[in-house]
Amino acid sequence: MLTRIVSCTIAALLMPISLAGTARADLIMTIDATNLSATTFTATGGLSTADYSLQGSGIALEDFFGANSTNSFGSLLSGDFRPTASNVRYSSASANGGTTLLRMTPGNQSHSFSVSQSAFSGQTEVDFATLQGITFRTTNFVGDVVIFDDFGNNTGITVGQYSLVVSAVPEPSSFPLLMPIAAGLLTRNRRRLLAS
Repeated sequence: MLTRIVSCTIAALLMPISLAGTARADLIMTIDATNLSATTFTATGGLSTADYSLQGSGIALEDFFGANSTNSFGSLLSGDFRPTASNVRYSSASANGGTTLLRMTPGNQSHSFSVSQSAFSGQTEVDFATLQGITFRTTNFVGDVVIFDDFGNNTGITVGQYSLVVSAVPEPSSFPLLMPIAAGLLTRNRRRLLAS
């Protein structure tokens, strides 16, 4: 018994040390893909985890697609989604052939991130409905937002995480409304079973 108490105490003391070595990135954007023709990117106000600035570079959403894709482009329909530190709006969204990445670039303008500011601000919509050769995720997902340099190479710098919503989840407040329906269905099925 004493050995178990000592082991638990040592584990409890070492846990904060092991957790300190693993940085947890903020959720910096949510993506509502329940309607592919109007996929909405929204800034959450989460802080950037890195300082970075470079002209012509962009961001990539790792594992955004469900399988490796072909090269395809989605147009930004409207909005002002941009890095907060540089105030430059993204001009295109593209799928990189042979990867599951979604890349967003501000054209030939510089974009910047600062750990003292929220990573993004604003909101925009992208039309993915017309893209060919793309496999979209079928379940909700959380992934990393990384920076690509002006040559299209992954810098290995993560500025935060994104949350992709592909299916609506009923709000807990709607459950009481569903309970009488569920009870009615169960009663009907029970009566059918008893009758046969």
